[in-house]
Amino acid sequence: MNGEYSDDMRLSPMIEILNNSDWTSQVEAWAETFEEQQIYEILYMGRRSFSSEEGLQYISGDADGDGTETGTGNFTQLRSGGEIVGFEVSLHIPDLNSVTPVRYIMEPEYVSQQELKQENTMQQVEDAKDTESWTVDQSDGTMYFFLDENNGWRLVITDAAAGSRFYVMEKTMDGGSTWECINDDPFSGQLGVAEGLIFYDENFGVAGITGASQSYSRLYVTRDGGRAFEEMKLPMDLVSELPQIAIDCGFTVEDFDYLNMPEKGDDTLTITVTTDAAEKDGIVFQSTDYGATWEYKGLVQIAN
Repeated sequence: MNGEYSDDMRLSPMIEILNNSDWTSQVEAWAETFEEQQIYEILYMGRRSFSSEEGLQYISGDADGDGTETGTGNFTQLRSGGEIVGFEVSLHIPDLNSVTPVRYIMEPEYVSQQELKQENTMQQVEDAKDTESWTVDQSDGTMYFFLDENNGWRLVITDAAAGSRFYVMEKTMDGGSTWECINDDPFSGQLGVAEGLIFYDENFGVAGITGASQSYSRLYVTRDGGRAFEEMKLPMDLVSELPQIAIDCGFTVEDFDYLNMPEKGDDTLTITVTTDAAEKDGIVFQSTDYGATWEYKGLVQIAN
């Protein structure tokens, strides 16, 4: 058999909970409340987490079988955030969604909001190390990029309003154990949403920011590991032609103001400039000197 064993899905805690809880009395109480005959269901999914105290009922007992009862019955801690984690059995009425299930939980542990954030950050760091691109923490919008196991950077949101955000740049040199703020305004006061973050070595990197509508974007380059950034300027005055679809729509070169994040091949960086984030046809620029100078290379046209 190829099944994997999970300690959090052991069957013995379910039996222990059912033996120690008076779930039959709850069924009898429901039966007296509802005139029509109901179907009752017991659901066990092992060790679970809850962010609300609704329906939770503490049950004394030794769920993990280590000979010691641990945990807390103070579910009001959840009002300050965090989670309650423990082995749990739910008793509910499948056909009545309006009736809150009774959730019998044994040896529950309270995990604070701060602990959850730390755990989430550690997971984000590991995920970032496993990819060659940037990653985004969907819970708070922080963008991560790791060059190797030790050196990493992240754009952290410090303020947000009307879909736009303000970021600071932080760096780690110990694999994410500690972070140092190295730039409190990497986008020079520009508000928006980070569209990318990449470093090609310990000094040279590019960060992108776009408007909330993704109709334009700007790229910023650093040559000192993120301590200073400057906006990347492309020689748009050299553009001699536009994609046919842009011409058909009446666009001019000034409408091409969405700078996609660079793509690297060998020693060449390529940037495609489009009219917005969704557009694929655009103007191509390349650099062979780490972005110091850029050459106009014509068009990319995908649309028919």
